[in-house]
Amino acid sequence: MIKSSNAQENGESKIFNTNFPMYEFGDMINTQENVTSINLQLPKSSWNVTDININFTNIKLEREVAAIEDVLPDDLTYGRIYYNTPSKTRYCLGVQINLTESTIIYGAYLYGYVYPSTTEAIQVQIRGYDDVYNRPNSTIYHSQELNISNTPIWHIQNFTTPVSLPKGQFYLVLNGSGIDSNSSDFYWAYNGVDPINPSLYTSEYKSSWSSGVQNKPYLYKLIQKVDRMYYPEDINMSVSLNGDFFNVSNTGIEGEGNLTVSNLNFFPNSTLLNIPVHNDLSILLNYSLSYEISIYNIFNSQTSVIIEEGQDNQWNVIPEITRYTSNYSLKFHYPHNWYNLMVERDDTDISSQVEINQTYNYIFIPNDVITETANWKISANSLNINFGIDVLSAHLNVGQELELYLLDPIIHGNYTFELYNPVGYRKFSIAIEIPYEPGVFSVEIPLNFTQGGYKGFVYWFNGTDAGVKIQEFQINVPFTINPLLLLYIAIISGVAIAVSFSSYKVLKNAKRTREARKEEIYQKCEDILNLNYIMVVEKKSSLNVYEQVFTRKNVDATLISGFLEAIRSFGIELTSSDDETQTIKLEYKNSKILMSEFKDFRIILIMNDIPSQKFMDSIRLLSHEIENNYSKYLQEFKGNLDPFKDIENLLKQYLNTSFLYPLKIVKTGKVKITQIEKLMIGRASDAMKRSNLDYFYITHLMQEKAFDSKDIALIFELLDKKIFQPVL
Repeated sequence: MIKSSNAQENGESKIFNTNFPMYEFGDMINTQENVTSINLQLPKSSWNVTDININFTNIKLEREVAAIEDVLPDDLTYGRIYYNTPSKTRYCLGVQINLTESTIIYGAYLYGYVYPSTTEAIQVQIRGYDDVYNRPNSTIYHSQELNISNTPIWHIQNFTTPVSLPKGQFYLVLNGSGIDSNSSDFYWAYNGVDPINPSLYTSEYKSSWSSGVQNKPYLYKLIQKVDRMYYPEDINMSVSLNGDFFNVSNTGIEGEGNLTVSNLNFFPNSTLLNIPVHNDLSILLNYSLSYEISIYNIFNSQTSVIIEEGQDNQWNVIPEITRYTSNYSLKFHYPHNWYNLMVERDDTDISSQVEINQTYNYIFIPNDVITETANWKISANSLNINFGIDVLSAHLNVGQELELYLLDPIIHGNYTFELYNPVGYRKFSIAIEIPYEPGVFSVEIPLNFTQGGYKGFVYWFNGTDAGVKIQEFQINVPFTINPLLLLYIAIISGVAIAVSFSSYKVLKNAKRTREARKEEIYQKCEDILNLNYIMVVEKKSSLNVYEQVFTRKNVDATLISGFLEAIRSFGIELTSSDDETQTIKLEYKNSKILMSEFKDFRIILIMNDIPSQKFMDSIRLLSHEIENNYSKYLQEFKGNLDPFKDIENLLKQYLNTSFLYPLKIVKTGKVKITQIEKLMIGRASDAMKRSNLDYFYITHLMQEKAFDSKDIALIFELLDKKIFQPVL
């Protein structure tokens, strides 16, 4: 958004404010230990990710629940742990654990219950394995109080300390040796019908552990983590970013991998960058990592330009720079027309410490010159752009309308007009944005203006360029007489006094003339677009000597010609009449049919609507021209149409029918083309590209619901210059 303000109150300069984008770059470098997902904090949600490099180490499986024996048969059977009163025996139960690799056990799920509820407790243990009798031995790796209730369900046992076990055989034991009474019984279910692992041994304790037996394993699941490394490619380890998957590569060392993604341009739209990690296994991975993530952001920097009479433009860019990462830099792309660039940090010129690339027009501020909480400024100059202005009159009275014209080529951008009186006090300011029709500043001189010389400043600004033009005015305060006093004098003296105020109307008349010209151009276009068909008929034979169709609709010219001849004698409404010619009109099938009679021939036109009087006048001129050029051939007409072919050129000349032809662009170096004409030629070229044709129609260049009189005038001008030529 462009804003303006006064730089000085003497009217000699003006400040326009805008914004320029600044690119900031950063590298996020850090490590994470023993994680199962990658979550990184971005400085702001507007940052984009461009490059990622991650080194993984200690790639292992995360903890899982391994279902060792978890199928519940229809008829569950339970082992029982209780206190035997006569023998004072305390029972224990155990089931084999078979580890095929080093494993960390975090707990277990056991299916069972206690009845009735009791405050007494038994121990859940992991013990060693007696491989002679396939039963528990005296080694205890872990022991803690059993978590159980009186409901037969799976009860979780979270070990207070994880147990690291090597590959081998172990026993999971419920130890009831601490029971002191027979008030409660503990039940542990087993599958004796169709176990998953029938080879697992079970054992029970009365006075000693029994030899292990198979086919009746107790129900349990282990909460575990396999303590071994994985090559990432063996498990198809990958990450997903922006809808795409990227594989983690092996480094040659077990448990390590690398991921490198360049030119990513990933916009998370969040301050949290989550990078999901995938694998072919059914559980999460655990790993450590070190990473370097390259990110960038675009922010707007407040920019101003001082436009001053007789001086080059002065630009100032004030970026608010905040270091977000340890490796941080910035890049500013400046307009190609800027020169004398300087970078200041805390009012000190550090241009020699940054890169000012005049080939590609950018400034790069490296990491080592960026300090915290510094004030920054980038300054430059640009040439004051020249443009043309004109006025109808530079001598005006108060109350008159001041009109200041922008001359071709009108440069696209914002124009602001300000008028200052002799002591530099700004009376008013108006602004227009180009493209604008008709490219005129128009204001009424206030009646309270004092007499004297004034300066009018036209400031132009398009965001990257600027300029100012000055026009001097002389404003007068005319002597006036009270109208009542004039009347009194007239009555007393009997003298008729006439006071002319025509001088106040000069510019208003000019404005009306300009509006009339716009209307004339508009109507000219309307008339041409209304034309569907034209034919020239030799009156004696009623045969067509020339015809041309300007619409895709089928037109029965012979029928219409005969129809007109038949009804002409019935006195159809005349649109005009003179000594030589007359024109009649009628409606036929939603069309307007015009017939103009002239000596040896008549001209018949089929139109969508009745044309303007200007168009009717053009038909009369055309009739005279046909009479002058073709009267001999008409009087001697016997069916030969060749002499009448060139009537087409007369139609182009008097009715501007070229406007309806498919047109092509003919480039020539001999004809001077204005900037605004170049823009119209570009629009025509774009229209051909959009329709994939080597020609275009004028209607392709029109606005959708209205015609722009200035555009229409341009098109006529390009037709006259033969830049736009009909495709014949």
